[in-house]
Amino acid sequence: MSFISHIKEEFQVIQERDPAIKTPLEVLLYPSFRVMIKYRRAHKLYLKGHYFLARWISQRAARKTGIEIHPGATIGKGLFIDHGSGVIIGETTIIGDNVTLYQGVTLGGNGKETGKRHPTLEDNVMVSAGAKIIGSFTVGANSKIGAGSVVIEEVPPNCTVVGIPGRVVRQKNMKVPRTSMDHCHLPDPVLDDLKTLQKEYTEVTNRLLEVEKELRFIKNKKGEIMARPRRCRKICTEPAYDSFKPEGISVGEEITMTVDEYEVIRLVDLEKYTHEQCAERMGISRTTVTEIYESARYKLADSVVNGKKLHISGGDYQLCDGKNVFCCNRLCKRSEESVRKIIIQRKVGAQTALKEAGIRLYGGVKGNADKAIEAYLKGNLDYKPEVHCTTHEHGHSCGEHHCGEEKHGCSGNGENQ
Repeated sequence: MSFISHIKEEFQVIQERDPAIKTPLEVLLYPSFRVMIKYRRAHKLYLKGHYFLARWISQRAARKTGIEIHPGATIGKGLFIDHGSGVIIGETTIIGDNVTLYQGVTLGGNGKETGKRHPTLEDNVMVSAGAKIIGSFTVGANSKIGAGSVVIEEVPPNCTVVGIPGRVVRQKNMKVPRTSMDHCHLPDPVLDDLKTLQKEYTEVTNRLLEVEKELRFIKNKKGEIMARPRRCRKICTEPAYDSFKPEGISVGEEITMTVDEYEVIRLVDLEKYTHEQCAERMGISRTTVTEIYESARYKLADSVVNGKKLHISGGDYQLCDGKNVFCCNRLCKRSEESVRKIIIQRKVGAQTALKEAGIRLYGGVKGNADKAIEAYLKGNLDYKPEVHCTTHEHGHSCGEHHCGEEKHGCSGNGENQ
């Protein structure tokens, strides 16, 4: 092909593939045009054995355009190097017809081979910005290499390669048109797999929720459907106020909140319990706590926003027996009421009242109160059932006066409690 023919070809290729060009004269400014003209001259010299002169021409072109093409490379018709900066084409590279390269592309060797060290690109291959093709293998015709990919093995025809290392994604064996310049909308198999996993996860989650609802009903031996037994919700105390209504508005529609719903709201919103802690406190599952909490919050919102009377009553709950003084963040109200009632009605001392109320008294505890409570909760606090006043020899039973009074020499248990 003559020199004039090469120039005409370069004009045609650049105008055809770069939509940014407005006038034919702009072609003269393109690095691709200038470097390809220099390459054609250098390649002829290289084939004739004038290696130094060929390299001198190619290196001058590289300094001016930022594109380094070894004069020994074999390049077919219609090569277009868009933008061009940082493109490197090695000595034994073979490029077919109508190939497109973008900036930052390297067609290099891996340093371990001799002879044919660089890749072969067949016709209509497109290599996107920053891609590296390393080694003496072939990239099949009509293939696309995604931006930033590192290709280190054979690529079949009509494929797209993405990622590091490059992963091959077939495109139904359809040829890519010569004018196709789309190197943005390439398949991403990793992203596709993640989307598939996310979809399957959502389906499994929804199915589990459906199964959980279905398991609320079980079949008895006769095949009849019966409701799953509901676990009684444990609460510390019933609400002190059980009715609320908007001021200045006649009572209309009424909303009923159950006592167990009230207890969940109290523990989660007032006492700042997590749902897990609330579930443990009330003796139910975390899922049940969440359901009760959502129901209670909706009723509160309906009452406040729509001005409806709120009444608290009913529900599946069981009051605590008052024997565990640490059933709440504060002393259990049931425990307080039980002890107070015994002291008032029977006029006995605190130790006797606690014992009759079924509350274990840990006497003789010394040191930091927080550490003592922590030890109690872990079950490590020493229990001394025989602890009593040190001066019982004076003939009273600690029920006729308050232990700790100096006149009897009582100091509770004779030790700091």
